[in-house]
Amino acid sequence: MAVALVAMASCSQEETFEPDAPKVVKGMEFVVSDFPAYDDPQTRTIGTPEDGKTEWEEGDEILMIFDSPKYGVQSAALRYTESQWMLPEGVTFKYLEGETPEISALYSPICEVSGGMFVTADEFGTTECLWGSCNLSADGTSINISFGGRTYSRLRIAAKAGSELHVEVTKFIPAGMSQPKTYYYHISANEYGNAYLYGTFAEGATVSVDGGYTPVDYTFSKEVHPNGTIAGKSYALDARPYLTFTADQPQTFKVSTKNSYTLDESIQYSLNGGVWTKLDVGTEITFGGDNGALRLRGKSSGGTASSNSKYAFISFGDSKVKVTCSGDIRTLVDYDNYVTVSTANARFCYLFRDCASLTTAPELPATTLDSYCYYGMFYKCAGLTTAPELPATTLAPYCYQNMFLYCAGLTTAPKLPATTLADYCYKAMFYHCAGLTTAPELPAITLAPYCYQQMFQSTSLTTAPKLPATTLAPYCYYEMFWDCDGLTAAPELPATTLAERCYQEIFRDCDGLTTAPELPATTLAPYCYACMFSESDGLTTAPELPATVLADYCYYQMFRGCTGLTVAPELPATVLADYCYHDMFRDCKKLDHITMLATDISAPYCLTDWVSGVASTGTFTKAAAMTSLTTGVSGIPEGWTVKNYGE
Repeated sequence: MAVALVAMASCSQEETFEPDAPKVVKGMEFVVSDFPAYDDPQTRTIGTPEDGKTEWEEGDEILMIFDSPKYGVQSAALRYTESQWMLPEGVTFKYLEGETPEISALYSPICEVSGGMFVTADEFGTTECLWGSCNLSADGTSINISFGGRTYSRLRIAAKAGSELHVEVTKFIPAGMSQPKTYYYHISANEYGNAYLYGTFAEGATVSVDGGYTPVDYTFSKEVHPNGTIAGKSYALDARPYLTFTADQPQTFKVSTKNSYTLDESIQYSLNGGVWTKLDVGTEITFGGDNGALRLRGKSSGGTASSNSKYAFISFGDSKVKVTCSGDIRTLVDYDNYVTVSTANARFCYLFRDCASLTTAPELPATTLDSYCYYGMFYKCAGLTTAPELPATTLAPYCYQNMFLYCAGLTTAPKLPATTLADYCYKAMFYHCAGLTTAPELPAITLAPYCYQQMFQSTSLTTAPKLPATTLAPYCYYEMFWDCDGLTAAPELPATTLAERCYQEIFRDCDGLTTAPELPATTLAPYCYACMFSESDGLTTAPELPATVLADYCYYQMFRGCTGLTVAPELPATVLADYCYHDMFRDCKKLDHITMLATDISAPYCLTDWVSGVASTGTFTKAAAMTSLTTGVSGIPEGWTVKNYGE
């Protein structure tokens, strides 16, 4: 009796017969049908539709089991290589000539063959599980493998691209399994925002998707899905990160407009997972508690504002009912293509102004910003404790101005990675955020006019961020830390060439500051140090002021009201500029040592009231050539001892 041996050896076919030897068939062919497609999904409008896998690809494997009554179970992985299906070199399937072996074929990326059985390396339900029908040709030279229709359906979950999804499914039979039960999956959405489950959802099955924002729930109800999902059909579940509001108790929502702004007609709302309805200005919508979550979406390329004076804003009716907001703000710009949509013209000025009930903010992942884009966005949101991430590295004028103004509950600031700044970009961003104690890093080394103006004014900062910039801009640090009483140490200020008003009032009224930073600059600018430490009662040590060429108003009121200061920095300039020392030491009531070496004090108002209110006695050191100084608040303090420099 002869024995047949099937092997992959060469492209030619040759049969060799020897007495009592197995039959060897060389050049075995595997003919595999096309990869089966799904029926059209029920909707093509959810997320970014994909057909999914539609054809065999390089490296695909079909697991084969070849069961011969004589020689038992044999297995191997058939691989798709250069448009051909091939067994590994040296692998054979042996069977007795005249018998009919049982051949099984399975395509399932999570399965492998072990001990003549198919085993899974992961949980069923996350990939295809296709059984093929196999037929051995009469001459034993080929095996035809046909993948027909599926016995299960597919669920496409449209979510946020790259997000990690936690999915709970009840009454679910994963592809490859036979009994329904509850499953928990941890799956990732691909670059299109899609994640997939493969199997049969029985009538009444539920799906809950948590993507790090408000969970989305769906029930395969009897009314819509009698007898559950249909084999071979693809379904889609909308789990995109729409702007979503939730509350534990009933709350009312309303959108209003300012200065005749017209809300884009594309903006819609959905309550408790219901139908999408046009959002009308002034309409009150009750959500929260048993009413469910409120979701918003739109296709408004301009966002919700045309300027910082014409905009739409949200309000909630009950200030005692806390509201959480989640989702991606870009779903208001284009909910179908929110990941790739241009945000170059999108503005959301004052969108949540005065929303004291708001406790969390939506995601703001845009990296292309428009001027004024988030201007005043969370103005007076007293319940907001954590700010959203702000990943943009190139900013636009006024983009974050007043963004968290008067957010008293804010305790954590977002990272601010931007290195390319713009005019007014961070102006008053955290103004009067009384709960803010720690500032984010500010890595930019080239600044823009007004970029950090009033950024942390009247906060509770205890440590200032490093300020590494050496190229300054007009008003760049203007009033940046004014009234930060908790600040005990100032950051280094390495710039040697200053800009107009660059440090004006930067540490004004910082009562906790005891020592000033070094000020190495020798090239000054108008108002560069004006009011820099004014009214900082705790300051006891002043910095050196090495510049010998002054600028108009450069030291104007620089130390005014610094009641702890006893010794003034040496003032080496010989020629004064307009208003340069005007009110410089006014009301420094403990100051009793001044060295001022000017010989030309003809500039207008250069010494006006500069020593008004200093100590009643002290030592004044002047240049020997200076003979025109008068005694009084605009010259040498009355009652002080006068010395010539170097004596």
